[in-house]
Amino acid sequence: MNISIKPTFTSISSINESISNIPPSQLDGIRQRFTASACSLVLATDLDGTFLHGSHEGRLALKNLIENNKSSVLLVFVTGRGVETVKEAYLDPLVPKPDIIISDVGATVVDGQSFQPIAEIQNIVSDQWPGEDVVRKAMSQFPYLSEQTVPQSNRLSYLVAENEITKDLYDVVEGLGCNSLFSAGMYFDILPKNASKGTALNLLVEHFDLNPDRVLSAGDTLNDYSMLSEKYKSVIVSNAEQELFNRLPIDASTFHASAPGADGILQAISHFNLLTIS
Repeated sequence: MNISIKPTFTSISSINESISNIPPSQLDGIRQRFTASACSLVLATDLDGTFLHGSHEGRLALKNLIENNKSSVLLVFVTGRGVETVKEAYLDPLVPKPDIIISDVGATVVDGQSFQPIAEIQNIVSDQWPGEDVVRKAMSQFPYLSEQTVPQSNRLSYLVAENEITKDLYDVVEGLGCNSLFSAGMYFDILPKNASKGTALNLLVEHFDLNPDRVLSAGDTLNDYSMLSEKYKSVIVSNAEQELFNRLPIDASTFHASAPGADGILQAISHFNLLTIS
């Protein structure tokens, strides 16, 4: 039986209103929390297909685990969504508020409560982005690319069939000084040079002096590969793309969950003994 849970927010406007009411002193306290050396778990998780997926019971259990251990858990959403569409997830009563959001496939890094950029990290990425207009103009020579009409920042995302991607396309992207990523058989992202989920996570761990042994990354598609293949502990949830399993076989730091989404994340937390799950 599903349990009725009251959401923290009821609309995007209520989220934006709460942001405007955060005093500077509280923002300072939020940032100071990131530097704490007592983190038992830094959960860096993809959203769609991962944190937002799984059984109701599993999602509720993961939410409760995070909220009952607020003083020792840092929650980082690492997603292909733009910040504005990440806000939509906050309306889900099974979604706890993250401490940090890495969005746009690693091209944007913001505070999860104020949505303000973490400038020391964001500037490194933004300085390598030539601008949407420049990229859009260069891509106009490929009529088979269909730009996604979703909120996004520091990147452009297109829909394209895999068999339409050519060397010429990759050459133009490279000529722009950009990086590209094809995932889920349809998404072609153009990103700032060296931008990726893995790079953003590395910058975050370094900037806040987090213990890499306590970091767990979780994902389900190839756009999660860059963070799942880093030096941290990682979990590939059972509903993931087969190619992800192929590229990242089980080893001491890589766990293949037998359950989907949130249920699989819970399995990994227990497997790596990062938190006690009752």
